[in-house]
Amino acid sequence: MKKRRDKKGRILRTGESQRSDGRYVYVWTDQNHKQNFVYSWKLEPGDRIPPGKRDCLALREKERKIQKDRMDGILTADGRITLLEQVKKYTASRDNVRQNTRTGYAYVISRMEEDQFCAKSIASIRQSDGKEWAKNLKKNYKYSTVKKIVSLAGMALDMAVQDEIIRRNPFQFKLTEAISDDTEAQTAWTAGQRDRFLEFCSQDESVKAYADGFCILFHTGMRISEFCGLTIRDIDFEKNTIRIGRQLLRRSGGGMYIEKTKTVSGMRLLPMTEKVAGCFQRIIDRRRTETTGPEIEGISGFLYLTALGTPAVNGNWDYYFTKARNRYNDCHEEKLPKISPHICRHTYCSLMAANGMNPKVLQYLMGHASIRMTMDVYTHVDIKIAGKEVRRMERCY
Repeated sequence: MKKRRDKKGRILRTGESQRSDGRYVYVWTDQNHKQNFVYSWKLEPGDRIPPGKRDCLALREKERKIQKDRMDGILTADGRITLLEQVKKYTASRDNVRQNTRTGYAYVISRMEEDQFCAKSIASIRQSDGKEWAKNLKKNYKYSTVKKIVSLAGMALDMAVQDEIIRRNPFQFKLTEAISDDTEAQTAWTAGQRDRFLEFCSQDESVKAYADGFCILFHTGMRISEFCGLTIRDIDFEKNTIRIGRQLLRRSGGGMYIEKTKTVSGMRLLPMTEKVAGCFQRIIDRRRTETTGPEIEGISGFLYLTALGTPAVNGNWDYYFTKARNRYNDCHEEKLPKISPHICRHTYCSLMAANGMNPKVLQYLMGHASIRMTMDVYTHVDIKIAGKEVRRMERCY
């Protein structure tokens, strides 16, 4: 049989051919018995590219990669699945995640559906492509959003590696290698700032209704979702305890739902100080006319209701805090920094740590699954706190 040759007279191997325009083609059959084609303007790496054509891998380099994938069990044909399709496949397989996690998946996928990069096949994506994509995302989104998108893409491609569809995950890089983390740090307040703010709120008529809630958040360190999930029955004035056993969250599409605490460690009893007990008593006294209120998934008796009669959730308290802080700053020369429910939690943890609370006790109070999460707050100290601690320790030896 006469062997086929290219225009330079070189013998072509099985599956290779050259078109009339000079481009080389290799045809191969995948594990699904489907024909696939790869193209190149070069047969061997040393060949010259025709004028006006973009440089590319030689056909035989591509053939070697296909053969290596086959030898390694990599499912080359499945590598054609797009990044968006792989992410949807991954999220669909995660049946055991919580509602707020699934909501996060839906948000990321909605962003990816608008992005042309996500139409690329997963086998064609290189790490340099992933970094460039992160840079482009940063033009339209905050760092935290870019992190969510790239992280989910990375988890989806980890699954593709485990399924032997691709050999390496192109998203296994530190995001800060591609873009800078310009997230504004949430700084804990000092005890003085906290006390001045709470004193002002207890007297100012426009924010007085929220003052007890502010005080509870600053003096217990509980998560805002845990606070919103509290009901009258969770407050035990005889034993001076607060039972934390659920979160109240808002759905992205509207409505609210009950979720378990963030971790198993989140289910806990918190001791109440006299000040905190007084705050809860005043809140409950104001709720006497509506002892049950709206019911969500069989739970009623939520402590704070909005003007619409619905339980207050995270977004409402963000607004209440911002309103109160702006009111304070309008009336004082010395301004207060940004405030949010999470800053209350951060402030509580930092102040307890700075004043020498046993780390394991603090871990319990915060509902942290790991002591490492609690210990991290010790990095949020200033020279005054450091000096005070050194002087305290000096007296011990």
